[in-house]
Amino acid sequence: MAIDYEITVYDGTEKLFSKTIKAGSIGVKKLDEMMRCLTARYAKLTGDEIVASFVNKNAKAYHDYLFMMRESTPKGVIYSCGDSVHTVVASKSRE
Repeated sequence: MAIDYEITVYDGTEKLFSKTIKAGSIGVKKLDEMMRCLTARYAKLTGDEIVASFVNKNAKAYHDYLFMMRESTPKGVIYSCGDSVHTVVASKSRE
């Protein structure tokens, strides 16, 4: 069974961006980086806010603007990044 990732960026409930890619075309680490980039772009974070999201969590400058969550569901895995402006990636079976 082939799996796709459905990538969607929202501002609240408004859909800002949507794209589907083959799951085999990206690894989990790159998926995480891509979600952080998309969230930062659409949330219009400043350079300082983006840097603060990537420094070590125990660093004084750290802020969790681009936090990641992962949830397993019966239909697959759902990854999310961000708060008000957020990116969601859901795995789905390709028919």
